[in-house]
Amino acid sequence: MEEGKPKVIGIDIIFRNKIDTAPDADELLKETFAKYNNIIYPYIASFDSTLTETKNHEYFQTKSTAFVNLIGENREFSTIRYYYPVYNNVPAFTTAVLQMYDPAKAA
Repeated sequence: MEEGKPKVIGIDIIFRNKIDTAPDADELLKETFAKYNNIIYPYIASFDSTLTETKNHEYFQTKSTAFVNLIGENREFSTIRYYYPVYNNVPAFTTAVLQMYDPAKAA
């Protein structure tokens, strides 16, 4: 995963559940996540009562630090007219990647 020595890796996938039928795969994923400290993990934030917060399963021991949901008037049929790089002191996924890549440019 790190053979190119990237400054940051953004994994835009939420591993909500363990795969009980493939415990070796889960263990390998958990071990890989534990090796690196330059990975950004997403989550679906609950900024209001209409959404349930969704993060990686606790088994993987990851810290989800950046939201991936867009905030619009209607979740299903909405044009996104505003983009929040930070919302309620939580960075958007793209903001978190930029902050880790180059904090000066992110500021």
